Amino acid sequence: MAAAHGRWAILIAVVAVCLSGCWQPPAEVRVPDGPRHFIVLADAEIPPSSNREALMTAEKALTSMLYDNGVMTKGPWYRNGKDLLSVVQYGVGDKKVRLTVHADSALSRRSLLRAIRPRAYLDAKTVSAVATAGVGAAAVPNRPVQETYVILINAGASHVTNIFGSAGLDTAWRRQVRKSLSVSEYPERSFGQGTARAFIDLAEVKPRARRLAARTIARQHPLDSMSLRENGDELTAEFDFDGIPLGESANLSLVGQGETVRRTLTLWEHNSVRLRKPAGQRAVAGLAISLWFDDPILGRSQLVVYSEQPVLLPAGARSRLLWVIFFVLAIAGAAGVWAYRQALGAGHFKMWLPGYVTSFELPPLSQVATSHHVLRQPTETGELAAVLTLPPKLIRWIFYRQATLRWDARLQLIGGPENTVAVGLTDLPRATKLVWRDRPRTAGEFELTIENGRNRRATIDVRFLALPNPKRTLPENL
Repeated sequence: MAAAHGRWAILIAVVAVCLSGCWQPPAEVRVPDGPRHFIVLADAEIPPSSNREALMTAEKALTSMLYDNGVMTKGPWYRNGKDLLSVVQYGVGDKKVRLTVHADSALSRRSLLRAIRPRAYLDAKTVSAVATAGVGAAAVPNRPVQETYVILINAGASHVTNIFGSAGLDTAWRRQVRKSLSVSEYPERSFGQGTARAFIDLAEVKPRARRLAARTIARQHPLDSMSLRENGDELTAEFDFDGIPLGESANLSLVGQGETVRRTLTLWEHNSVRLRKPAGQRAVAGLAISLWFDDPILGRSQLVVYSEQPVLLPAGARSRLLWVIFFVLAIAGAAGVWAYRQALGAGHFKMWLPGYVTSFELPPLSQVATSHHVLRQPTETGELAAVLTLPPKLIRWIFYRQATLRWDARLQLIGGPENTVAVGLTDLPRATKLVWRDRPRTAGEFELTIENGRNRRATIDVRFLALPNPKRTLPENL
């Protein structure tokens, strides 16, 4: 059971790592702060006296909502000098609607109350026609407006259904508005009791094209197309914007170690921009694409599609030089350690003697040591006396060019010159074999010596005795 749980844990961890490396969150769509446009729809006829108290309460709630504490803000929702306020009266004969205040940015509380009075009952069947006509009458083409709100104040009739979509009167104008606009309804507010009641309906209106474009761009991960290339002390950021309206502007930022570099660029099909390189090797790239939308009714609005992701900055010339120096030093250090071990160690040299099952290593040359061994007395001339395994020829050429192998005069080097008792290591074969030149008649001893300089020497002292003669065999590694 524990093993099964362990396998599942490993599988889940692997999947999590893969997802973290492959999946990126979509870009964030932000609505920058800007002018708001409030369109208040009010009836043009005087209501019955039974509804006036409820209407006065609704009026106070409306003015408080705009000038004191808004629906989604702390403090005034209508900001004097920045936002726009329009008042449209409906129920004025054949004209249906009348624009009494148009996009006023400094409308006082008292002026608003005068503009929305008087009013009368509104038939629920015509409310959608009034809403669409009112929005059209208060149109603000080419004016910057970030948010548009329609406020309907009415006595006597509740309109809990969408004030832009009541059934029964689907006129061509309403179809056009509903096709181009996106409407978000807020809960209706009621004032008074029974039939003596007043209502405030609120809806936010947005350009449908703006919302669809923002969603499409947000899913594309705009930073995926960015590549960074070093250009001296600067970086060149190259993009390939696919599906983003050309001519729009964008702000690119790189947040490095304690500093932020920003640059503004204009989007084209293939774009590049140069900017200063921040400190560090890693940074967080942020791309804010500003999208502007012109609507003939709601005005000119802006959205910002923001995305960010960590990036690796190209290494500069100084960083590359430091890496090269570090690499060279690391290689040199490793080579030095290896050379020291090769020069001091004698693990390169192995000796086999008759009667021994395996070879043995000689003591390090730096120890100037002597190893002692015992074997049987040879029985015939030409019998194998010792086999010395030397390091590869390259190692000998690098570390043992001055080294010499010396042996007893009673021994003969196979393949070597006669009457010689010393040969340089570089001239010997990898497996150096020595045989008896003359069979000794009695027990005795002989020496083999490897010398590499004045104080670097390894000596093998071999004593041979009159022992039983076992079956002669050579080690497998020879």
